[in-house]
Amino acid sequence: MFERFTHATRQVVLDAVTEAEREQAPEVTPEHLLLALLNGTRSAPVLAEAGITRQALLEAFAATHRQAGLTDADTQALAELGIDVPAIVDTVERTHGPGALAAPRRRHYPMSHIPFAPTAKAVLSGALRQAKERRHRHIGDDHVLLALATTSGPAAQALAAHDLTYPDLRTRLAQAS
Repeated sequence: MFERFTHATRQVVLDAVTEAEREQAPEVTPEHLLLALLNGTRSAPVLAEAGITRQALLEAFAATHRQAGLTDADTQALAELGIDVPAIVDTVERTHGPGALAAPRRRHYPMSHIPFAPTAKAVLSGALRQAKERRHRHIGDDHVLLALATTSGPAAQALAAHDLTYPDLRTRLAQAS
């Protein structure tokens, strides 16, 4: 599959690894792929036009990670069952300190390899499907963005919060080409 990636898409994957290294994450996630798409890709102007900035993404992802990775939809579903996630997070953080529910940080080992999370692999496979559906020979960064919009989790939530749904992204990306 990687041989079908455009140069820009390969750079997105490399930049996602850099993002994961920067935050000492144990693996590369869809959030890292979305952050990498902000770096001069074909998708970057579409994201910027919608008001998505690196800082806004980092803040949104930090809020989600503080809740053990639960998205707003997860939190709302649990609230309907009578579970108050913010209250639980506050209680745990009072006892164990800020960020106690966040994913553990990775220790830095020289020349170590950061694996891709299954969710990030699914996004890259989804990008291949997006390219195939359009009968494109190569997988572009726009296909990665479309694949992100079809997933669930913090990256998709950040897109949806800026009204970037899958149909809207298809239209915007088509107009950008």
